[in-house]
Amino acid sequence: MSEAPPSRDQKLEIRSFRVVFQLERRLHRIQHWKLPLPYGLPLRGLAYGAFVLAAILLLGRLPVVGAVVGLMPPPVRFLLAPVGAGFFLSRARVDGRPAHRFLLAWGRDRVGSRWVSAFRAIPAPGACVRFDEPIVFVPDSSGPEYRPARLVGPARVLLRYPARATQRGRRLLVSQGSDMPLRRGKELTFAGRQDVRFR
Repeated sequence: MSEAPPSRDQKLEIRSFRVVFQLERRLHRIQHWKLPLPYGLPLRGLAYGAFVLAAILLLGRLPVVGAVVGLMPPPVRFLLAPVGAGFFLSRARVDGRPAHRFLLAWGRDRVGSRWVSAFRAIPAPGACVRFDEPIVFVPDSSGPEYRPARLVGPARVLLRYPARATQRGRRLLVSQGSDMPLRRGKELTFAGRQDVRFR
């Protein structure tokens, strides 16, 4: 007797939606030959096995490592090792990532810099940094002091701090009197060819 079709009252329990949306490509048939695997052959495992086989062939040609690889029997070297590695790597999950992504991240972490800022390598905290070129610090106009300067009129100057002015011919020498700012700035107007020097 055939089983009765499920009714609408029966519920299907899904423990994780990740299983539903996690699509994995598998190989079930090669032309007319069906693979003797219940769930098919995952293509990722096939790629892992091919990569391990290529690595074994490459290592076998190296001078010193090739002698060590040659000690393994050919069935183990060319069949069991690639198949076992492909099966293990296709099922391995590290932090929810497949094996190839984890190995790439691990290699990038080992080879790359330990300290990164804005995707660029930086020295470790506390390291001494030496600059080849001298660094010049220049204050801007928002500082509380008048910078040494020379102005040739005509010009208008707004003074935000108290100053003392001394006239010497066409030259006016201005020096700062205090660091306390004025409530209202004082504007000075200079005629043409008048030389004003701040010191």
